[in-house]
Amino acid sequence: MSVGALKRNQTSYFNTLSDSFFENKYSIKEAKVIIKRLKADGVMASGEFEDFTWTFYIDESMTVCKVDFSEIMHFIEVTTMLKCWSSERLLEIQAKTLSHSYGYIPKIVNLTQSFAEECVDNLIYFLVNDLTENMRNVTLRTLMNFLDYSELEYKELYLNQLNDIYRKSSSNKNTRDLPAFRDVLIFGSVLERFMSEWNEHERLLFYPIVLWWKITNIIPLRPKEFCAIKRDCLTRKNSSFYITVPRKKQKATMRLVELVDTLEINRDIYKMVQDYINLTNSFGETKTLISYRAYSKSINVNGGKRNLNFNSYRFHYNNLDRLLLSYYERIVKKKYGYEDLEQVRPGDTRHFAFCSMMLQGFNALSIARIGGHRSIESQYHYQQHMKYFADSKVYHLSRLFRYERIKGLSSISNIELEHVGRNFLKDRQQFAYLKEMDVGYCTDPNMACESDLCQFCSKWWVSREEFKLHESEIRNRAAIKEKNINDRIAFMEKLRNEMEYDLSNNEYSLSDQENLSREAKLLQGDMVDLAKLYSYVDDFED
Repeated sequence: MSVGALKRNQTSYFNTLSDSFFENKYSIKEAKVIIKRLKADGVMASGEFEDFTWTFYIDESMTVCKVDFSEIMHFIEVTTMLKCWSSERLLEIQAKTLSHSYGYIPKIVNLTQSFAEECVDNLIYFLVNDLTENMRNVTLRTLMNFLDYSELEYKELYLNQLNDIYRKSSSNKNTRDLPAFRDVLIFGSVLERFMSEWNEHERLLFYPIVLWWKITNIIPLRPKEFCAIKRDCLTRKNSSFYITVPRKKQKATMRLVELVDTLEINRDIYKMVQDYINLTNSFGETKTLISYRAYSKSINVNGGKRNLNFNSYRFHYNNLDRLLLSYYERIVKKKYGYEDLEQVRPGDTRHFAFCSMMLQGFNALSIARIGGHRSIESQYHYQQHMKYFADSKVYHLSRLFRYERIKGLSSISNIELEHVGRNFLKDRQQFAYLKEMDVGYCTDPNMACESDLCQFCSKWWVSREEFKLHESEIRNRAAIKEKNINDRIAFMEKLRNEMEYDLSNNEYSLSDQENLSREAKLLQGDMVDLAKLYSYVDDFED
């Protein structure tokens, strides 16, 4: 396997957001290691980090492609970042994909004078007027990925403008940025079960996957940020627990958000992190929370030809990707028998965390500070996934309600949802109390209603025959509730985007926040209602 093949699936395009970020001297050192390995693996034909032309073999015919930095060599800062970015991307994609996607980048660097503040309109004009739709799509994805990786001063200004164009492009409508939410929920369910059953070797090897999943679903971190968390990341103040993440603390200005690097976590995550530290202390010194030495020993890659050992004191994000692939193969597939799931990628949880905060009613300033964005507009990219996240929650809740109704339980573990008898329904004789309603029956003698419509109440029951008789009416009510959810999400986006913010003082309108919080609570209620109804619809479709 070549360096460029250590990945989930080959793609012909870039993700719009980068899993990594530029770390100056460390990134340069890392890039040189990658180049050395690319040559050893027969991927790179010629070039060193200091050179301005790199050539790569496309296939066994020894045909070559190139990446040329010579046109922008006078812009030293951006050229260095592009070299580091290019080398890291070759851990994910084929050289020919990089060469093709890189095509217009030198022209854009010159056109914008290395992404100067006053030149953003030059780029917009070029993208909109001088490129075909297909080439515009390729260039947009490539450029957004690089800018997200970079530490350029005005990168967020450019990213916000590019995202507007990207969202309007018809060629991006069918691009799947996130895996199917059913497969994500199964992944989470399996992980919970695995943690209760793992043996000593499995615990040592896959504990980093647990920590990645638990931490980055709450704090929006890039995979490289997670891997760069320091060993001494935990602090405790009385009954509060905190984790410090690898971000530069920066003060707010009139236009830029203050970034923070220490964030509150719950007791469970704190205890898990501490447990992993205690588990791996015997493997020796490590600069990062995740011990590379513990990982390399347990995964049996020491001395392996394909092992990308950049620094034995640091856990690299390529190690995380490799470990996640191993987890799917050895645990999800072989141990628990889930075949053909669309796999979660290390960077997907950053999307999940942003969407979760949005649905909970966090305002844009709070999200930006937690998510590491210097501009509140930068998070707008994630708003397009709010419907996806809401749908996933409704699906998950509907499975919970269905299981509880069938089995008569009030609390279950996620993994049990996948073992529900799909055709098992309670019949009339299993209820101690039934009161006939307009459609179906109430099973609660106290009639403690949870909704103004019986179909959205967990105490409602309907027979198969009556469901079929009123199926059209019931499905229409579900469609109305779906529209309510979509409208509420759109309204919350509007409230968040139009809220008054004082960035220099880290303040926002309290009255606007009250409105946003109220809408979030109503949204949660709508999702619960729809999930209850879907739990019945699912029964009759099985």
